[in-house]
Amino acid sequence: MQMPHFFNQSMRNFESREPHILFKTIIEKILEMDKPVVPLKPPRSEIYLKQWRKYLKDDALPPDVSALKYLCWEYEAVEHPEFCKILRKRAGTLATRAIKGLMFTLHHNWYDKAHADPVVYFTLSELGKYSGRDRTIAKWQSDGKMLLGKDAAIIFAKNVLMVDLTSIKSATEKWGLPEYTAFMRLAAVSVFDVAIDQIKTREGVTTYILNDLLCWDGWRIDAGGFRYVVNKLILHPQAQQYAEALRPKILEHSMLGDPRLPVNRNKWLSIDKDARQRFIGWLSKRDIVFFFDHVLKGKDRHGRREFWLQYVDSMQSSRPLLSDATAMEFRTNKDMNFGRLSAATNKAAFILDFGNVVVTEFSEVGMIYIYQRSEFDACIKDMWTNSHIQESSLKNQRLSEDCKVRHKAVKDIVNVDWRRDVTRTLAKYGVRQ
Repeated sequence: MQMPHFFNQSMRNFESREPHILFKTIIEKILEMDKPVVPLKPPRSEIYLKQWRKYLKDDALPPDVSALKYLCWEYEAVEHPEFCKILRKRAGTLATRAIKGLMFTLHHNWYDKAHADPVVYFTLSELGKYSGRDRTIAKWQSDGKMLLGKDAAIIFAKNVLMVDLTSIKSATEKWGLPEYTAFMRLAAVSVFDVAIDQIKTREGVTTYILNDLLCWDGWRIDAGGFRYVVNKLILHPQAQQYAEALRPKILEHSMLGDPRLPVNRNKWLSIDKDARQRFIGWLSKRDIVFFFDHVLKGKDRHGRREFWLQYVDSMQSSRPLLSDATAMEFRTNKDMNFGRLSAATNKAAFILDFGNVVVTEFSEVGMIYIYQRSEFDACIKDMWTNSHIQESSLKNQRLSEDCKVRHKAVKDIVNVDWRRDVTRTLAKYGVRQ
Protein backbone atom coordinates (compact mmCIF):
# COMPACT_ATOMS: atom_id res chain seq x y z
CA MET A 1 0.00 0.00 0.00
CA GLN A 2 3.04 2.28 0.27
CA MET A 3 3.96 2.10 -3.45
CA PRO A 4 1.32 4.61 -4.67
CA HIS A 5 2.50 7.02 -2.01
CA PHE A 6 6.11 6.54 -3.17
CA PHE A 7 5.24 7.24 -6.82
CA ASN A 8 3.09 10.17 -5.84
CA GLN A 9 5.98 11.73 -3.88
CA SER A 10 8.40 11.05 -6.75
CA MET A 11 6.10 12.78 -9.20
CA ARG A 12 5.86 15.79 -6.94
CA ASN A 13 9.66 15.98 -6.82
CA PHE A 14 9.80 16.01 -10.63
CA GLU A 15 7.04 18.57 -10.91
CA SER A 16 8.81 20.93 -8.52
CA ARG A 17 11.89 21.15 -10.75
CA GLU A 18 12.09 23.48 -13.76
CA PRO A 19 12.09 21.67 -17.16
CA HIS A 20 15.36 23.32 -18.25
CA ILE A 21 17.04 21.83 -15.17
CA LEU A 22 15.30 18.44 -15.27
CA PHE A 23 16.03 17.93 -18.97
CA LYS A 24 19.25 19.95 -19.21
CA THR A 25 21.25 17.31 -21.09
CA ILE A 26 18.44 16.58 -23.54
CA ILE A 27 17.90 20.29 -24.24
CA GLU A 28 21.63 20.81 -24.80
CA LYS A 29 21.73 17.90 -27.26
CA ILE A 30 18.73 19.26 -29.18
CA LEU A 31 20.30 22.72 -29.38
CA GLU A 32 23.58 21.15 -30.50
CA MET A 33 21.79 19.28 -33.28
CA ASP A 34 20.16 22.50 -34.43
CA LYS A 35 23.40 24.48 -34.67
CA PRO A 36 24.75 25.28 -38.13
CA VAL A 37 27.98 23.56 -39.07
CA VAL A 38 30.95 25.51 -40.39
CA PRO A 39 31.63 24.15 -43.90
CA LEU A 40 35.01 22.58 -44.56
CA LYS A 41 36.82 23.01 -47.84
CA PRO A 42 37.25 19.73 -49.74
CA PRO A 43 40.75 18.41 -50.56
CA ARG A 44 42.41 20.16 -53.50
CA SER A 45 41.57 18.59 -56.86
CA GLU A 46 43.94 19.29 -59.72
CA ILE A 47 41.64 17.40 -62.08
CA TYR A 48 38.82 19.95 -61.77
CA LEU A 49 41.21 22.91 -61.82
CA LYS A 50 42.85 21.62 -65.00
CA GLN A 51 39.42 21.16 -66.53
CA TRP A 52 38.60 24.78 -65.67
CA ARG A 53 41.88 26.10 -67.09
CA LYS A 54 41.39 24.12 -70.29
CA TYR A 55 37.87 25.54 -70.64
CA LEU A 56 39.25 29.10 -70.41
CA LYS A 57 41.60 28.27 -73.28
CA ASP A 58 38.64 27.04 -75.39
CA ASP A 59 40.07 23.56 -75.05
CA ALA A 60 37.22 21.87 -73.15
CA LEU A 61 33.51 21.91 -72.41
CA PRO A 62 32.14 23.95 -69.48
CA PRO A 63 32.59 22.34 -66.05
CA ASP A 64 30.06 19.60 -65.33
CA VAL A 65 27.97 19.40 -62.16
CA SER A 66 30.67 17.60 -60.15
CA ALA A 67 33.36 20.05 -61.23
CA LEU A 68 31.10 23.02 -60.56
CA LYS A 69 30.43 21.91 -56.96
CA TYR A 70 34.17 21.73 -56.36
CA LEU A 71 35.18 24.91 -58.23
CA CYS A 72 32.86 26.99 -56.03
CA TRP A 73 35.50 26.45 -53.32
CA GLU A 74 38.36 27.77 -55.47
CA TYR A 75 38.91 31.53 -55.74
CA GLU A 76 40.85 31.00 -58.94
CA ALA A 77 37.56 30.04 -60.58
CA VAL A 78 35.09 32.12 -58.55
CA GLU A 79 36.83 35.43 -59.26
CA HIS A 80 36.67 34.92 -63.03
CA PRO A 81 33.67 36.64 -64.75
CA GLU A 82 33.13 33.57 -66.92
CA PHE A 83 32.44 31.43 -63.86
CA CYS A 84 29.51 33.60 -62.82
CA LYS A 85 28.03 33.28 -66.31
CA ILE A 86 28.13 29.51 -65.96
CA LEU A 87 26.52 29.71 -62.53
CA ARG A 88 23.68 31.88 -63.82
CA LYS A 89 22.69 29.13 -66.26
CA ARG A 90 22.09 26.90 -63.25
CA ALA A 91 20.26 29.54 -61.17
CA GLY A 92 17.84 28.04 -58.69
CA THR A 93 19.30 24.55 -59.04
CA LEU A 94 22.69 25.06 -57.39
CA ALA A 95 23.59 22.23 -54.99
CA THR A 96 23.84 22.82 -51.25
CA ARG A 97 27.56 22.06 -51.36
CA ALA A 98 28.10 24.63 -54.11
CA ILE A 99 26.33 27.40 -52.16
CA LYS A 100 28.46 26.64 -49.12
CA GLY A 101 31.56 26.72 -51.29
CA LEU A 102 30.68 30.13 -52.68
CA MET A 103 30.10 31.56 -49.18
CA PHE A 104 33.36 30.03 -47.96
CA THR A 105 35.36 31.39 -50.92
CA LEU A 106 33.83 34.85 -50.92
CA HIS A 107 34.35 35.34 -47.17
CA HIS A 108 37.96 34.21 -47.39
CA ASN A 109 38.62 36.82 -50.06
CA TRP A 110 36.25 39.57 -48.92
CA TYR A 111 37.04 43.26 -49.43
CA ASP A 112 35.23 46.57 -48.94
CA LYS A 113 33.36 46.57 -52.28
CA ALA A 114 32.95 42.81 -52.70
CA HIS A 115 29.15 43.14 -52.53
CA ALA A 116 29.20 44.74 -55.98
CA ASP A 117 30.78 41.70 -57.65
CA PRO A 118 28.29 39.78 -59.85
CA VAL A 119 29.19 36.47 -58.21
CA VAL A 120 28.38 37.88 -54.76
CA TYR A 121 25.04 39.18 -55.96
CA PHE A 122 24.35 35.77 -57.54
CA THR A 123 25.20 33.93 -54.31
CA LEU A 124 22.89 36.20 -52.31
CA SER A 125 20.13 35.49 -54.82
CA GLU A 126 20.70 31.73 -54.56
CA LEU A 127 20.45 31.95 -50.78
CA GLY A 128 17.02 33.51 -51.15
CA LYS A 129 15.85 30.80 -53.56
CA TYR A 130 17.15 27.87 -51.53
CA SER A 131 14.36 25.61 -50.29
CA GLY A 132 16.37 22.72 -48.86
CA ARG A 133 16.64 21.70 -45.22
CA ASP A 134 20.32 22.34 -44.57
CA ARG A 135 20.50 24.13 -41.19
CA THR A 136 23.66 26.07 -42.06
CA ILE A 137 22.17 27.64 -45.17
CA ALA A 138 18.91 28.19 -43.29
CA LYS A 139 20.87 30.25 -40.76
CA TRP A 140 22.49 32.28 -43.53
CA GLN A 141 19.07 32.87 -45.10
CA SER A 142 17.88 34.54 -41.89
CA ASP A 143 20.00 37.59 -42.76
CA GLY A 144 21.78 37.08 -46.08
CA LYS A 145 22.48 40.78 -46.62
CA MET A 146 24.41 40.90 -43.34
CA LEU A 147 26.73 38.23 -44.78
CA LEU A 148 26.97 39.30 -48.43
CA GLY A 149 25.38 42.73 -48.83
CA LYS A 150 26.77 46.24 -48.81
CA ASP A 151 28.82 46.93 -45.66
CA ALA A 152 28.12 43.32 -44.63
CA ALA A 153 31.16 42.95 -42.35
CA ILE A 154 30.40 46.27 -40.62
CA ILE A 155 26.78 45.27 -40.05
CA PHE A 156 27.85 41.83 -38.77
CA ALA A 157 30.18 43.58 -36.32
CA LYS A 158 27.41 45.80 -34.95
CA ASN A 159 24.51 43.31 -35.00
CA VAL A 160 26.35 40.17 -33.87
CA LEU A 161 29.69 40.95 -32.24
CA MET A 162 28.95 44.22 -30.48
CA VAL A 163 25.48 43.47 -29.13
CA ASP A 164 26.68 41.00 -26.47
CA LEU A 165 30.44 41.57 -26.88
CA THR A 166 30.61 38.17 -28.55
CA SER A 167 33.98 36.66 -29.42
CA ILE A 168 34.67 36.10 -33.09
CA LYS A 169 35.01 32.37 -32.50
CA SER A 170 31.58 32.13 -30.84
CA ALA A 171 29.95 34.29 -33.51
CA THR A 172 31.31 32.21 -36.39
CA GLU A 173 30.21 28.98 -34.71
CA LYS A 174 26.72 30.39 -34.18
CA TRP A 175 26.45 31.44 -37.83
CA GLY A 176 28.23 28.47 -39.40
CA LEU A 177 30.92 30.69 -40.92
CA PRO A 178 34.67 30.09 -41.27
CA GLU A 179 36.54 32.08 -38.62
CA TYR A 180 39.88 33.00 -40.18
CA THR A 181 38.71 34.98 -43.21
CA ALA A 182 39.11 38.45 -44.68
CA PHE A 183 35.42 39.03 -43.88
CA MET A 184 35.99 38.35 -40.18
CA ARG A 185 39.14 40.46 -40.09
CA LEU A 186 37.15 43.37 -41.48
CA ALA A 187 34.38 42.67 -38.95
CA ALA A 188 36.97 42.58 -36.15
CA VAL A 189 38.34 45.99 -37.14
CA SER A 190 34.80 47.35 -37.43
CA VAL A 191 33.71 46.15 -33.99
CA PHE A 192 36.96 47.47 -32.53
CA ASP A 193 36.18 50.95 -33.87
CA VAL A 194 32.78 50.85 -32.22
CA ALA A 195 34.03 49.31 -28.97
CA ILE A 196 36.93 51.66 -28.32
CA ASP A 197 34.56 54.63 -28.35
CA GLN A 198 32.50 52.96 -25.61
CA ILE A 199 35.32 52.24 -23.16
CA LYS A 200 34.12 55.00 -20.83
CA THR A 201 30.43 54.20 -21.03
CA ARG A 202 30.06 50.42 -21.28
CA GLU A 203 31.23 47.85 -18.77
CA GLY A 204 33.28 44.96 -20.13
CA VAL A 205 34.36 46.70 -23.33
CA THR A 206 38.03 47.05 -22.32
CA THR A 207 38.25 43.36 -21.45
CA TYR A 208 36.55 42.48 -24.74
CA ILE A 209 39.04 44.54 -26.75
CA LEU A 210 42.13 43.25 -24.97
CA ASN A 211 41.17 39.60 -24.50
CA ASP A 212 39.07 38.88 -27.58
CA LEU A 213 39.95 41.33 -30.34
CA LEU A 214 43.65 42.03 -29.71
CA CYS A 215 44.44 38.37 -28.97
CA TRP A 216 42.40 36.89 -31.83
CA ASP A 217 44.41 34.29 -33.80
CA GLY A 218 42.89 35.41 -37.09
CA TRP A 219 45.35 38.32 -37.33
CA ARG A 220 48.19 35.91 -38.11
CA ILE A 221 46.92 35.33 -41.65
CA ASP A 222 47.03 39.03 -42.52
CA ALA A 223 48.35 41.41 -39.86
CA GLY A 224 47.03 44.62 -41.47
CA GLY A 225 44.04 44.85 -39.15
CA PHE A 226 46.18 43.88 -36.18
CA ARG A 227 48.55 46.78 -36.83
CA TYR A 228 45.58 49.12 -37.06
CA VAL A 229 44.21 47.92 -33.70
CA VAL A 230 47.59 48.18 -31.95
CA ASN A 231 48.33 51.66 -33.30
CA LYS A 232 44.92 53.01 -32.37
CA LEU A 233 45.00 51.44 -28.90
CA ILE A 234 48.38 52.94 -28.01
CA LEU A 235 47.81 56.37 -29.59
CA HIS A 236 44.21 56.78 -28.45
CA PRO A 237 43.64 59.99 -26.44
CA GLN A 238 42.21 57.94 -23.56
CA ALA A 239 44.95 55.30 -23.63
CA GLN A 240 46.05 56.05 -20.07
CA GLN A 241 42.74 54.59 -18.85
CA TYR A 242 43.73 51.11 -20.01
CA ALA A 243 47.53 51.38 -20.42
CA GLU A 244 48.26 49.17 -17.40
CA ALA A 245 45.99 46.43 -18.78
CA LEU A 246 47.27 46.81 -22.36
CA ARG A 247 50.97 46.76 -21.52
CA PRO A 248 51.22 43.08 -20.43
CA LYS A 249 48.98 41.99 -23.33
CA ILE A 250 51.45 43.48 -25.82
CA LEU A 251 54.52 42.24 -23.96
CA GLU A 252 53.14 38.68 -23.96
CA HIS A 253 51.81 38.78 -27.55
CA SER A 254 53.79 36.54 -29.90
CA MET A 255 53.31 39.03 -32.77
CA LEU A 256 54.88 41.89 -30.77
CA GLY A 257 56.62 41.49 -27.41
CA ASP A 258 58.97 44.04 -25.83
CA PRO A 259 60.02 46.41 -28.67
CA ARG A 260 63.29 47.20 -26.89
CA LEU A 261 64.58 43.63 -27.21
CA PRO A 262 66.61 42.93 -30.38
CA VAL A 263 64.65 39.71 -31.00
CA ASN A 264 61.39 41.69 -31.27
CA ARG A 265 62.48 44.73 -33.26
CA ASN A 266 61.44 43.36 -36.65
CA LYS A 267 57.96 42.62 -35.30
CA TRP A 268 57.50 46.31 -34.54
CA LEU A 269 58.67 47.63 -37.92
CA SER A 270 55.11 47.85 -39.22
CA ILE A 271 53.82 49.65 -36.11
CA ASP A 272 53.72 53.45 -36.30
CA LYS A 273 56.84 55.09 -34.94
CA ASP A 274 54.78 57.29 -32.61
CA ALA A 275 52.93 54.27 -31.19
CA ARG A 276 56.17 52.38 -30.66
CA GLN A 277 57.75 55.37 -28.92
CA ARG A 278 54.75 55.92 -26.66
CA PHE A 279 54.75 52.25 -25.64
CA ILE A 280 58.47 52.39 -24.87
CA GLY A 281 57.74 55.47 -22.78
CA TRP A 282 55.24 53.41 -20.77
CA LEU A 283 57.88 50.74 -20.23
CA SER A 284 60.57 53.26 -19.29
CA LYS A 285 58.23 54.90 -16.80
CA ARG A 286 57.60 51.49 -15.25
CA ASP A 287 61.34 50.80 -15.06
CA ILE A 288 61.99 54.09 -13.25
CA VAL A 289 59.09 53.58 -10.84
CA PHE A 290 60.28 50.02 -10.18
CA PHE A 291 63.82 51.20 -9.49
CA PHE A 292 62.93 54.00 -7.07
CA ASP A 293 59.73 52.69 -5.47
CA HIS A 294 60.54 49.01 -5.14
CA VAL A 295 64.30 48.58 -5.27
CA LEU A 296 65.10 51.77 -3.33
CA LYS A 297 61.85 51.57 -1.32
CA GLY A 298 61.05 55.23 -2.04
CA LYS A 299 64.32 56.58 -0.63
CA ASP A 300 64.98 59.39 -3.08
CA ARG A 301 66.35 62.46 -1.31
CA HIS A 302 67.81 63.77 -4.56
CA GLY A 303 64.58 63.95 -6.59
CA ARG A 304 65.89 61.57 -9.24
CA ARG A 305 62.61 59.73 -9.75
CA GLU A 306 60.61 62.78 -10.79
CA PHE A 307 63.50 64.17 -12.81
CA TRP A 308 63.84 61.08 -15.01
CA LEU A 309 60.09 60.60 -15.40
CA GLN A 310 60.09 63.88 -17.35
CA TYR A 311 62.25 62.18 -20.00
CA VAL A 312 60.37 58.93 -20.61
CA ASP A 313 58.94 60.06 -23.96
CA SER A 314 62.47 60.60 -25.27
CA MET A 315 63.82 57.20 -24.24
CA GLN A 316 64.42 54.45 -26.76
CA SER A 317 64.88 51.84 -24.07
CA SER A 318 65.71 51.38 -20.41
CA ARG A 319 66.72 48.54 -18.14
CA PRO A 320 67.25 48.12 -14.39
CA LEU A 321 70.23 46.00 -13.31
CA LEU A 322 70.08 44.21 -9.96
CA SER A 323 72.77 42.56 -7.87
CA ASP A 324 72.24 38.86 -7.15
CA ALA A 325 71.12 39.58 -3.59
CA THR A 326 68.64 42.24 -4.74
CA ALA A 327 67.36 40.07 -7.58
CA MET A 328 66.37 37.37 -5.09
CA GLU A 329 63.73 39.69 -3.68
CA PHE A 330 62.14 40.10 -7.12
CA ARG A 331 62.67 36.57 -8.46
CA THR A 332 58.90 35.97 -8.75
CA ASN A 333 58.32 39.25 -10.60
CA LYS A 334 57.70 38.12 -14.18
CA ASP A 335 56.55 41.56 -15.27
CA MET A 336 59.96 43.26 -15.22
CA ASN A 337 62.88 42.69 -17.55
CA PHE A 338 65.88 43.40 -15.31
CA GLY A 339 69.48 42.45 -15.91
CA ARG A 340 72.20 41.38 -13.46
CA LEU A 341 74.85 43.58 -11.87
CA SER A 342 78.03 41.96 -10.55
CA ALA A 343 80.94 42.99 -8.35
CA ALA A 344 78.72 45.75 -7.05
CA THR A 345 79.00 48.15 -4.16
CA ASN A 346 75.56 49.18 -5.45
CA LYS A 347 72.63 46.83 -5.09
CA ALA A 348 71.18 48.12 -8.35
CA ALA A 349 71.79 50.34 -11.36
CA PHE A 350 69.75 51.38 -14.35
CA ILE A 351 70.44 52.29 -17.94
CA LEU A 352 68.48 54.97 -19.81
CA ASP A 353 68.97 54.83 -23.57
CA PHE A 354 68.12 57.99 -25.56
CA GLY A 355 69.55 56.73 -28.84
CA ASN A 356 72.61 58.91 -29.38
CA VAL A 357 73.05 59.33 -25.61
CA VAL A 358 73.01 56.71 -22.82
CA VAL A 359 72.81 57.49 -19.10
CA THR A 360 73.73 55.21 -16.19
CA GLU A 361 72.52 55.68 -12.62
CA PHE A 362 73.08 53.75 -9.38
CA SER A 363 71.23 52.93 -6.19
CA GLU A 364 73.96 54.26 -3.94
CA VAL A 365 74.16 57.95 -4.70
CA GLY A 366 77.24 59.06 -6.52
CA MET A 367 77.49 60.27 -10.08
CA ILE A 368 75.35 60.18 -13.18
CA TYR A 369 77.38 59.05 -16.20
CA ILE A 370 76.30 60.46 -19.58
CA TYR A 371 77.75 58.60 -22.56
CA GLN A 372 77.65 59.30 -26.23
CA ARG A 373 76.48 56.21 -28.14
CA SER A 374 79.91 55.11 -29.33
CA GLU A 375 81.38 55.52 -25.84
CA PHE A 376 78.69 53.38 -24.26
CA ASP A 377 78.88 50.66 -26.92
CA ALA A 378 82.62 50.41 -26.33
CA CYS A 379 81.92 49.61 -22.65
CA ILE A 380 78.71 47.57 -22.93
CA LYS A 381 78.25 45.38 -25.99
CA ASP A 382 74.69 44.33 -25.15
CA MET A 383 72.59 45.94 -22.42
CA TRP A 384 70.03 43.12 -22.86
CA THR A 385 72.45 40.34 -22.10
CA ASN A 386 71.46 37.66 -19.59
CA SER A 387 75.03 37.61 -18.31
CA HIS A 388 76.19 39.80 -15.44
CA ILE A 389 77.32 43.35 -16.23
CA GLN A 390 80.24 44.70 -14.21
CA GLU A 391 79.48 47.83 -12.23
CA SER A 392 82.86 49.29 -13.17
CA SER A 393 81.99 49.06 -16.88
CA LEU A 394 79.10 51.47 -16.27
CA LYS A 395 81.38 54.07 -14.64
CA ASN A 396 83.76 55.44 -17.22
CA GLN A 397 85.96 57.88 -15.32
CA ARG A 398 87.47 59.16 -18.56
CA LEU A 399 84.25 60.91 -19.58
CA SER A 400 84.39 64.70 -19.77
CA GLU A 401 83.50 66.54 -16.57
CA ASP A 402 80.11 67.74 -17.82
CA CYS A 403 79.19 64.09 -18.48
CA LYS A 404 79.86 63.04 -14.87
CA VAL A 405 77.41 64.84 -12.62
CA ARG A 406 77.40 64.32 -8.85
CA HIS A 407 74.06 64.27 -7.06
CA LYS A 408 73.12 66.53 -4.23
CA ALA A 409 70.05 66.16 -2.01
CA VAL A 410 67.29 68.57 -2.98
CA LYS A 411 67.26 70.21 0.45
CA ASP A 412 71.02 70.88 0.18
CA ILE A 413 70.91 72.51 -3.25
CA VAL A 414 71.94 76.16 -3.07
CA ASN A 415 73.76 77.32 -6.17
CA VAL A 416 74.74 74.18 -8.10
CA ASP A 417 71.72 72.04 -9.04
CA TRP A 418 72.66 68.65 -10.48
CA ARG A 419 69.34 68.57 -12.36
CA ARG A 420 70.18 71.79 -14.22
CA ASP A 421 73.60 70.43 -15.17
CA VAL A 422 72.22 67.12 -16.46
CA THR A 423 69.47 68.93 -18.38
CA ARG A 424 72.04 71.17 -20.01
CA THR A 425 74.32 68.27 -21.00
CA LEU A 426 71.47 66.19 -22.41
CA ALA A 427 70.18 69.19 -24.37
CA LYS A 428 73.61 69.64 -25.88
CA TYR A 429 73.15 66.20 -27.47
CA GLY A 430 69.56 66.87 -28.54
CA VAL A 431 67.77 65.14 -25.65
CA ARG A 432 65.01 67.23 -24.11
CA GLN A 433 62.10 66.74 -21.76
